[in-house]
Amino acid sequence: MIWLGFIFIFLAVGFVIGELFTGSGLLLVIGIASLIFGLVVFSTQGTVLLQINWWVAIPLIILIIGLVIFFILRIINTYHHKVITGKEDMEGKTAVVKKTLDPEGTVFYLGEYWNAISNSGKIDSGEKVIIENIDGLTLYVVKKLKP
Repeated sequence: MIWLGFIFIFLAVGFVIGELFTGSGLLLVIGIASLIFGLVVFSTQGTVLLQINWWVAIPLIILIIGLVIFFILRIINTYHHKVITGKEDMEGKTAVVKKTLDPEGTVFYLGEYWNAISNSGKIDSGEKVIIENIDGLTLYVVKKLKP
């Protein structure tokens, strides 16, 4: 009967690991119930050498629950952040005109030269512009107002 305790404990580990991938909460509850049931079966059927010390087991279960909840919340939190790469990150940023925009020219942004089209008329070389939109490798910009 001691093998049944081992099976429930191993199932509990599997359910808790599965919970990290799903984040539903259901597998965590089943895993905790399986862990507790496995420890009870294990401690009632075991010999003196295999007895469970509940003063150690209960804090360990609480620690596992806390860690799983922490990881699930961190994973969920990553989905709420704004994208910080690609064209989504470029919109609203400032670039410097390298070749006069009348309405087409070249701007310099983060170490790269980009073809650009001005949405606010002629913009001279050296002036700063704000990136409004990106279409392929062409930036649509407007002149940055001086504060």
